[in-house]
Amino acid sequence: MTESHNKNRWYDKDPTLSMAISILRNTDKKNQIKVAEYIIDKLKSTAISKPNFPQNLLKVLNRRWYDHNEKLSTAMEYLRLSTLTVQQDIALEIIDLLCELDSQKTCDTNQT
Repeated sequence: MTESHNKNRWYDKDPTLSMAISILRNTDKKNQIKVAEYIIDKLKSTAISKPNFPQNLLKVLNRRWYDHNEKLSTAMEYLRLSTLTVQQDIALEIIDLLCELDSQKTCDTNQT
């Protein structure tokens, strides 16, 4: 993927958000779902209306890495529709949550 192509992604407009999404993309599916649930819980109470995707549209949009899971896709759409300030705040929270989940995973591995 070229550098110019990456700049077209909505989350690459902010370096912190881009890093958070990159870490999220590279974590395991179980943690992706936990983070998606966190984002949805955090943002569903904001003024943003719930993203509503027709099922056939989801199949067409299934080209992005996060479209393969409905919960993750919904969370990313909530995030995309948020203001830049909210995106930046959530990005930091995503990074913190993923670090916490990773440290729990490390602790669980060390106990066995």
